[in-house]
Amino acid sequence: VAAFVQAAGTRMRSGKPDRIAGQTVGAESRAPVRGARVSLRRAEAPEAEATWVDAPDGAFAFDGLAAGAWALRIDAPEHQPREALLTVPHDGHLDGARFAVVAWRSRIRDVFVTSLTRRGVGAPWGRVTPQEALLAARRQAPGAPLAGVTEAASLVEAVWFAQRAADQEAFEATCRAVARDESAEDAA
Repeated sequence: VAAFVQAAGTRMRSGKPDRIAGQTVGAESRAPVRGARVSLRRAEAPEAEATWVDAPDGAFAFDGLAAGAWALRIDAPEHQPREALLTVPHDGHLDGARFAVVAWRSRIRDVFVTSLTRRGVGAPWGRVTPQEALLAARRQAPGAPLAGVTEAASLVEAVWFAQRAADQEAFEATCRAVARDESAEDAA
């Protein structure tokens, strides 16, 4: 499907319209994400796939691509998968592009902060701990169902401040926990 001609760790912009080359970076930090698996396949032929395991600096390259639509997928450890539909030939913007992936731990934090915001509790990230924000929610709404938010606070602490890996399972657990509270509030 594609020939790989770029040496791992090098970044060269060729300006070729039949090349998709880039770097996987974190959405928040914009720092390279190591260990990503980048797959590229013809959009109309999903069985034909080429895969690149990125270089330490997050770089990847696919050269000699035929004209048409291509589906790019990036799977990086502890990050939400990213997919993009790309077209070859292109005007050069896909040669040296940066593809941002969102960390699962950021998604978990966002669900927690959003659940507090819905309750009218400010939780400025970096200025209060998850437990401090949870205490503020308890003070503001005594007796409100907060079991799910409590569970979400524990997950935020585990993936941000402890050694627990953040993944899709932890993200979905956070969403379920918060949804239980919201359902209990709606029923009351």
